[in-house]
Amino acid sequence: MTQQTSNVPVPTSGFGFTGPSLLAEGSVLCKWDNENGWHDRDGSAMPDPVIALGVRRGVRRWQNQELIEEIVDHPLPDCDKLNEAVPQSEWETGLNGEPQEPYKLWHAIYLLNPVDATVFSFLNCTVGISICAGRLESSLRAMQMMRGANAFPVCKLGDAPLKTRFGMKRRPHLEIVEWRTFGGATISAPPTPPKLTHGAGERPATGFDPARVKAGLDAALNDEIPF
Repeated sequence: MTQQTSNVPVPTSGFGFTGPSLLAEGSVLCKWDNENGWHDRDGSAMPDPVIALGVRRGVRRWQNQELIEEIVDHPLPDCDKLNEAVPQSEWETGLNGEPQEPYKLWHAIYLLNPVDATVFSFLNCTVGISICAGRLESSLRAMQMMRGANAFPVCKLGDAPLKTRFGMKRRPHLEIVEWRTFGGATISAPPTPPKLTHGAGERPATGFDPARVKAGLDAALNDEIPF
């Protein structure tokens, strides 16, 4: 497929911006809605605050509630041109009862749990997430220009008013409360695990020490940017 140049900005440098999908590999999908606020795909509450790692955009096409095409290579194609090539008979009906464009611009925001380093991918194509992503991206670029590429915001999860033609609604919002830098400390490697005898041979035992990992992450995130 020939891609047409668009005015969509290139992705911010950072985590999850080079994979084949907006859903970062190994990440947990998270959502926001008016009824339940921020939650993961299973309905569990999100950690709060989180560290915002960056923003990415792509073009997606859904059909029968399945993702059938995703374009993430920049420059992204023009959605209007892609939609013109799809017969109207293939357009699905939206919640408003009107035919919906099959190709839409999607926004992805990547969030990090500073306690256990779980990465969340927040994906959607709504006006609300476009505002949230745009403002976060603007702040990231400005601060990283002043403080370097390893500066990232600590954000409280919330919502904000959104004016629409149907009246005032709510949208997802990330409130920046402070900035941290990565790379100022080294996470210590765990000690060499003991070996367990297994029949005639030996194999290393596996182990995981949450306290040690948490201590290492706390040390790495303790380099706060002074103002």
